[in-house]
Amino acid sequence: MQRSSRPGWLFLSAYGTSLLAFGTAAFLLPCELVAGGVSGIAVLFHRLLPWLSAPAWVALLSWGLFLVGWLF
Repeated sequence: MQRSSRPGWLFLSAYGTSLLAFGTAAFLLPCELVAGGVSGIAVLFHRLLPWLSAPAWVALLSWGLFLVGWLF
């Protein structure tokens, strides 16, 4: 990956995380659905640890996985 394209990838990653968080808050939580992947784990964490909202869990888990992928 070229150095000039890194800001573009970071923007796209932030945009994708925002869309995933919005979809979780708008569709999954009101219907009390638990999907697979990061959004499902976020909903479960939100139900177990309600001090952090489900979209915040989505962002936290997504960026955590992004950093793990970036490092390894």
